[in-house]
Amino acid sequence: MNIRSISANIAFAVRSNGGISALPAVIAVLAISPATDALADQKILIAYFSNSGTTAEMARKIHDQLGGELYEIKLAEPYPTNGAALAERARREVEKGPLPVLDGTLPTMNHYDLVLVGAPVWWNTLPAPLMSFLKQVDFKQTTVAGFATYSLSSGTFFPDLKAQARNAVLAEGLGLDEFGIRQGQVDDRIGSWIRSLSSTDLHSSQ
Repeated sequence: MNIRSISANIAFAVRSNGGISALPAVIAVLAISPATDALADQKILIAYFSNSGTTAEMARKIHDQLGGELYEIKLAEPYPTNGAALAERARREVEKGPLPVLDGTLPTMNHYDLVLVGAPVWWNTLPAPLMSFLKQVDFKQTTVAGFATYSLSSGTFFPDLKAQARNAVLAEGLGLDEFGIRQGQVDDRIGSWIRSLSSTDLHSSQ
C-alpha cells in the first residue's frame, strides 16, 4: 500500500464495512503505518534497469508500497533478443567496455531525499547499463539503496554498487531471488525493507 493513501483507505474501509465492524482492518493498516511515516514527505526516486521485465515488476511493487517516481534506465541501442548474442554483448561491456550509451535525460539526484537503484545481477555484478548510469550521475551525498534480482546469488552487486555510486550515502540493499519472485514471496520482504529504510537517517543535498 502506498503510504500516502493510508488515511483515504481507512476512511473507505470504515464507510464500506459498516463503521465499527471495519476496525480490525483499520487496526491492521495502522499497525504498518508508523514504520513508514518517516518517508511519507520525502522525495523518492526508484531508478531501475530491466531487460526481461522482472526487475521492472519489482520496481513497480516497491512503488506500490512506497510511492515516489519511477525512472527506467534505457539503452540507445537495445540488447538483441537472441539469448547468445545478448549474453556475449553484455559480458563484453562489463569486462572490456565500452559501457553502453543510455537513452533519455538522466534525473537530477539532488532533487531527491532517497534514491533506490535496481537491476538484475549479470555476470555476478552490476549490468553494464547500470554501470553506465552510475558513471554519469553524482548523488551529492543523497541516501541510496540498491535492489537486485538474481537466480542464484547477488554476487558482488552490492559492494560494486557502493564502489560505483559516486558521493552516495549507501543504505541497506534488498536482494530478490528468482524462486521467491516466482512463488510470490516478495511483497512482505519489500515491506520489511521499506520499514528498515524508514528508520535510516536520510542524507540529501537539497
